[in-house]
Amino acid sequence: MTELGHWSMENGRISRRALLGAGGMIVAGAGLGQAVAVPGTTPVPDTPIPGTTLVPGTPVPGTPIPGAPIPGTPVPGTPVPGRAARAVRLRQDGTLLVNGAPFFPFGYYYLPPPGPTGTQVQAHMDTIRILARAGYNAMHVSFDPGYLTNYARVCDEATRRGIYFFCTVDSAQYDPSGPEMAALIAALRNKPAIIAWSIADDAGLHNSPNLVAPVNAAVKAADPGGLTYISATGSANAAAYAATADLIGCQSFFVHNDRKNWAHPLSYVLPEFMQAEATAPPPAHNVIANLQVFSWRGVEGPGTNPQARWPTATEVRNMTYQALLGGVKGILYYTYHDSHTDIRQRPDLLQATSRLAREVTRLRTAFLGGSPLRIPVDGPWIRAGGWAYHGRAYIVVLNTAPTTALPVSLALPAGVAGPAVPLFPGQPHGLAVQGGRLRGVVAAGDVHVYSLPRH
Repeated sequence: MTELGHWSMENGRISRRALLGAGGMIVAGAGLGQAVAVPGTTPVPDTPIPGTTLVPGTPVPGTPIPGAPIPGTPVPGTPVPGRAARAVRLRQDGTLLVNGAPFFPFGYYYLPPPGPTGTQVQAHMDTIRILARAGYNAMHVSFDPGYLTNYARVCDEATRRGIYFFCTVDSAQYDPSGPEMAALIAALRNKPAIIAWSIADDAGLHNSPNLVAPVNAAVKAADPGGLTYISATGSANAAAYAATADLIGCQSFFVHNDRKNWAHPLSYVLPEFMQAEATAPPPAHNVIANLQVFSWRGVEGPGTNPQARWPTATEVRNMTYQALLGGVKGILYYTYHDSHTDIRQRPDLLQATSRLAREVTRLRTAFLGGSPLRIPVDGPWIRAGGWAYHGRAYIVVLNTAPTTALPVSLALPAGVAGPAVPLFPGQPHGLAVQGGRLRGVVAAGDVHVYSLPRH
């Protein structure tokens, strides 16, 4: 990975011009949204996007959800009551379909340190309830094959709470073998909570496509209706491993550490996911963003990366929206809990991602069912894009510069007019439509999200 603005076709990578287009045009593929009053606009506090419902963290089957315009219509991310078995597949564009409904997984890796089985099971149960209440719908989990009866209960609790699992075994540090996965799959393959079997971690560092492909084949043989998932170290490895799993996690862990010392970490995120999506094998563009909520300090052993830091809440929000603009088909933050990280020690970050979970819930129907909007930008720091859905345009403008507020003057897509209504109370806003352009200033690291009429 090189500095933004210096990409080339070397090693098969797409050039900056090819990704952003002449003049810096970005094609968005997903988004977020909530409302703040601005002069000349009508506040829309927590109003659902047309055609959507607000989904609470703990679904109650049979209870109407305020704002649901079409009773009985499956809501993306909501389990279908009464379904005893899960049916998972990919839509033509790479979107996950769970029991026929579009689904955008949004959640955390959860890999707690080893401990007594009873303690581990209870910890899983507690975490499921916490995340479900906060509005998340997915977790990456690791189970001990020797205690699968206990973990079957965990799966059942997840189903009750509307949480879906990317599941692997904890008998292998990175890459389980086919036999290691066999017992797990045999015991749990009919559990509705499991949407994918995780068969490789840090792909590109600890394995090769030739080693992962046979595991994928073995898992497919054991569960012909299931999906497989890997997590790759960046877009180049996501492309190299694309044929080894149905869903490809792409790691974006750029916040400063003294080994790699990315000078401007936010500037790399959108290009990384656009690259990963562009190189995903057709027809499915099936990239899951793995976003950083940890510090590299001590990850590789005591005393390593002493200058490393956690990302800030502002950076996490910025990275999340960049991933959505890059067209990813899900987001799994790394990590809620593992041997070196416990997000509960950083309540500011947990609160930030929980708010993002609610934002994604509000806007996901737009980016799952709408059309991406192209918005030209000037310079290397501003990113913009959006989605057209049900007579509205949902537009995201963000600044990746580390310290500098930047003016913007963005041409609106055809058919889009003002006013620009901010969607999220308490979040940055202040841009306005003037002369057919969206104008104003975006502070360093900030993300603006607006709803505009579209004719």
